[in-house]
Amino acid sequence: MGDILEACNARRREAAARTTAKLAAQVLESGSYVPTRYRRALEVRIDAPHASLAELAAGLGWSKDTYAAVLRRALSGVRNA
Repeated sequence: MGDILEACNARRREAAARTTAKLAAQVLESGSYVPTRYRRALEVRIDAPHASLAELAAGLGWSKDTYAAVLRRALSGVRNA
């Protein structure tokens, strides 16, 4: 049962990462002003769409929670549009 749950969670994680990378690209392509901190979070997600939040955060020298919050804020405009 544990293997099935792990596989399901992995598929959900990968799908969410792909969706987030697409949204990040939309934000950057929109031509709207994006603060530097948000731009960095978006670019890292686009460059490594299969990486975990922890891996992306480590690459920036941020905690996973900080990265997730910055990414969420950077994407909030496109999700609300």
